[in-house]
Amino acid sequence: MISKSDRLTTQDQDYLKRMQSAAMRMQALILDLLSYSRVTTKASPFVNCDTNQILQDVIQDMETTIAQENAVLETSRLPPVHGDPTQIRQVLQNLLSNAVKFHPTDQPPRILIYAENKTPDGWTLVVQDNGIGFDPKYVDKLFHPFQRLHQRQEYTGTGIGMAIVKKILDRHGASVEVKSAPNAGTSFRIRFITNRKEAPQQDE
Repeated sequence: MISKSDRLTTQDQDYLKRMQSAAMRMQALILDLLSYSRVTTKASPFVNCDTNQILQDVIQDMETTIAQENAVLETSRLPPVHGDPTQIRQVLQNLLSNAVKFHPTDQPPRILIYAENKTPDGWTLVVQDNGIGFDPKYVDKLFHPFQRLHQRQEYTGTGIGMAIVKKILDRHGASVEVKSAPNAGTSFRIRFITNRKEAPQQDE
């Protein structure tokens, strides 16, 4: 029995694959836009978050991807964060996902996650990788929606992820510093303020 797909020409099958791929990209974009809008509209109240447990949950969720890329993770104990646990998880997942994804083809990802500058006022989360990096003049562009610093097909994405991270950090009153260079890795330093109240939101 011949199926309808078997009667399609090679060109027809190629068109169909392109349409399916475009539909999947559009679905991913819509989901990311929903996540972006829900940073404030569907936010949860701030609580004392166990950052270590959140990180371990993210690593467990990404276990297959980490194994596929032969990624090496080195983590140290993190202080708690006063914030929205679901959104803190989004931040960690986005940063870790990018660190695993954007690595040179000739070496596996190596990612360091640790705390520094611990004071009574707060602490700094560091996520550092050995990835492909980018020109530091594009740092500001990194956090804008629909901006992608790497256009190669093997690096998939919608260009919304880091904009979501920045919006979440703004809500938490946290600052972020990024250092990077081509083929020299990237480091994120996020400064969390102890018991910081939710930052007021502006209409967009």
